[in-house]
Amino acid sequence: MKKYILSILILAACFNSFAQVDRSIRPKAGPAPEVKMGESTHFQLKNGLKVYVVENHKLPKITASLIFHTGPIYEGDIAGLMSATGNLMMGGTQNRSKDELNEEIDFLGAHLNATSGSVSTSGLSKYTDKLFSLMAEVALKPDFKQEELDKWKKQMNSGLKADEKDPNSLSSKISRIALHGKDHVYGEFITEESIEAISIEDCQQYYNRYFKPSIAYLAIVGDITPKEAKKLVKTYFNKWEGGEVKKDSFEASQAPSENKVALFDLPSAVQSVINVSYPIDLKQGHADIMPMTVLNHILGGGSAGRLFQNLREDKAFTYGAYSDFETDQLVGNFSASASVRTEVTDSAVHEILYEMNRINNVKITDEELQNTKNALAGRFSIALQNPSTAARFALNTARYNLPENYYQTYLQRLDAVTSDDILRVAKKYIKPSNAHIIIVGNTKEFASKLEKFGEISYYNNDGETYVPKLPEIPEGLTAETVINTYLQNIGGQEKVSSLQNIEMNLSAEIQGREITMISYNDQNGRLYQATAMGSMILQKTVFDGKNGIVTIQGQNKSMTESEVSDAKITSLPVPQLMYAKEGVKSSINGVEKVMSSPAYIVNVEYPSGKKGKEYYDIQTGRLVKSVQFQETPQGVIPQAIILSNYKEVEGVKIPQTFTVPMGPQEIIFNVNDIKINQDKVTYFESL
Repeated sequence: MKKYILSILILAACFNSFAQVDRSIRPKAGPAPEVKMGESTHFQLKNGLKVYVVENHKLPKITASLIFHTGPIYEGDIAGLMSATGNLMMGGTQNRSKDELNEEIDFLGAHLNATSGSVSTSGLSKYTDKLFSLMAEVALKPDFKQEELDKWKKQMNSGLKADEKDPNSLSSKISRIALHGKDHVYGEFITEESIEAISIEDCQQYYNRYFKPSIAYLAIVGDITPKEAKKLVKTYFNKWEGGEVKKDSFEASQAPSENKVALFDLPSAVQSVINVSYPIDLKQGHADIMPMTVLNHILGGGSAGRLFQNLREDKAFTYGAYSDFETDQLVGNFSASASVRTEVTDSAVHEILYEMNRINNVKITDEELQNTKNALAGRFSIALQNPSTAARFALNTARYNLPENYYQTYLQRLDAVTSDDILRVAKKYIKPSNAHIIIVGNTKEFASKLEKFGEISYYNNDGETYVPKLPEIPEGLTAETVINTYLQNIGGQEKVSSLQNIEMNLSAEIQGREITMISYNDQNGRLYQATAMGSMILQKTVFDGKNGIVTIQGQNKSMTESEVSDAKITSLPVPQLMYAKEGVKSSINGVEKVMSSPAYIVNVEYPSGKKGKEYYDIQTGRLVKSVQFQETPQGVIPQAIILSNYKEVEGVKIPQTFTVPMGPQEIIFNVNDIKINQDKVTYFESL
């Protein structure tokens, strides 16, 4: 009996204790612990090479990274030198050709890479000696070959051509120029001229100056002991000749005294790439980095950030909006960015500045602060699971002269951040009134709405500012006049009217694959167009003047009544000849550059209600661009074709090149063969 009474008393005591706990109050978190991470062993060779070893035997793998702490390097007239040198480092050594080197790496199932500031390798630990041998060979005995430099130059020039039409690449380039100036070490950029000016001697001189053990750090992580690592490092790097490396000094850029707007006009862009950015003085290891990390996560560090929630979830301006900051021993930067629909460009800028102002003036909530701390602590803990993290932390500690326990106390410093700290660093580093607002897009659609944000400057691809000057539309000029000038230019109405039919055979190349097209139009309004890759028909359109079928990858779709109405006009050899007779409305709507030349914009509307735009070069009178607006599940999408390379065929000038922009890329169709006024065709017998 006593046993049961004792049990009941214990149970009652437990119940009373439980009942006294208020579950509505969140338990207080305990103090943040000091992080226990993988220990690194470090030593230094007599030549100055600093080595850090993190032992981890969980997997039979080894990774080694040789990093050079060069500091900023100004390249000037040979911008691209560092990229060229890094590329040539893998182009062969004094002992092996490029092919022999690659074969050796492939045989080991390993990885070996070199840049202008590092050499790294990874693979199975049973090949550790061989991996170190190859890494040392690439790092210490590169063989710079002219043929490899020539290949790199060709690749870089192709990349520059693509970048000229890539909004994101242009945004990055113009942002650097706006923040620092094109003559600053952080503002310079690669050009075709600077690429061409780079010589083998330049690459060799760069290597001789900066590939020195005195500024080199070697991190070794994996299935290896410090003793084994020390023996290997001495074997392959002990004879590496040292020498002092003199680093250049540069002035740190400053944020503008008031907001400035930098625009790059890209008429083909269907979105505006926005970057609100400015330099900040925040060096690695500064005490403000931790509260700035928390602030940035709240403002725009991900999908839970205020920018994302505002511009995407609330306003539906974009797929994503983010912010970020970079620390640097010379000068860092802050940026807030988004790619938005063209028509909401000014509204998106307003919302970005609004969120920057809000975090600058209103203290964050306790919930925001705690949620952010939890997220950052979790992210840090996950990073610690990677053995290379300990090596990276050790390198950063040495390179930036950080306290020895800098990373061990990460969670403690994170836990110590308060909402007052966030407000303090916001006022110090978040500058909604001292920013460069950089936008790449179709500036004609939004430039006039941006004047309220600051002084506007236009930048060209050479990084120079300019004042856009387009010719004004002459008084009395009409769309009919522009179209008649075009008809007169390509041969005159009589010659154009004599075109009974035109058949073209065209081809293009996409990712190394040839695309062919056959296109036929005639005066009866009939159209045949087929696009193929080899024997496979990708798309085919057949219209006999009354009915039409569109076939896409084997699926047939009959033309609707309105599509038939439009096809009767657009299928003519020169549709503009019949605009007035067929009831096509046209009106002139400004001037815009097409392929660097000003062109009159003519709006056209077909009897069906479908609309389009035609661009006629002011100087030549020729049609240089045509835009049709297509209804899709995602909304109305403009589809453009650029017409160029006009050549005379039996008295009529006909474009021989048709360029279809597709984002940063383009498909270029060239005419291989053209036939006019054939007696008989068989394209429509099956309809």
